[in-house]
Amino acid sequence: MNIDNIKIKFISFKTELKMTLNSLEEKEKEYISLKEYNDNLQKARIIIATAGKYTQSFLKDYIENMVTTALQAVFEEDYLFIIDFDIKRNQVEIKFNIQIKDQKMELKDTCGGGVLDVISFILRIVLYSIQNPKSDNVIILDEPAKFLHGKIENFTKLIKDLSKKLNLQFIIVSQITEMSECADKIFEVTLNDKYSIVKELNETN
Repeated sequence: MNIDNIKIKFISFKTELKMTLNSLEEKEKEYISLKEYNDNLQKARIIIATAGKYTQSFLKDYIENMVTTALQAVFEEDYLFIIDFDIKRNQVEIKFNIQIKDQKMELKDTCGGGVLDVISFILRIVLYSIQNPKSDNVIILDEPAKFLHGKIENFTKLIKDLSKKLNLQFIIVSQITEMSECADKIFEVTLNDKYSIVKELNETN
């Protein structure tokens, strides 16, 4: 092998080595970039998980306080509304419980219709209040107090209070005449054959 061939091979090896080193440098930069991305991703996951726990805790306290306050206002008893989170099969399950004095019970097992009336009503208010952006400030209720025997007056006061505090308009359909005590306007609807006749009654204060 003559000197010229050796020079050619040397230049070829040198060029290949340079290309390899350049490729290695690029791979190192890519590795550093991916490592930084992965580190930031892990940090973001921690932040999101922390924010999720905070949000969950905030919503839990907010809902519990809203429902508990409403139950105590309507029934004038020592009610507590409690939300429990349980993880089963890698999924979060939510249980609604009611505590009366020192006895804790699941809603689906022990609560009467009146308690469920109040809870379902307040949960609708909670859903409205956490909406962003909010829908129109009108909520339509169909017989919201059908099981609240003897507690209608307290319930109507609750509705009136929430209407003022949250700037909400309630449209309530009910056959319970006491419900009109919280109304600004009252309409009587009667059926005449196939048609409904709507009559506006005197406004209340």
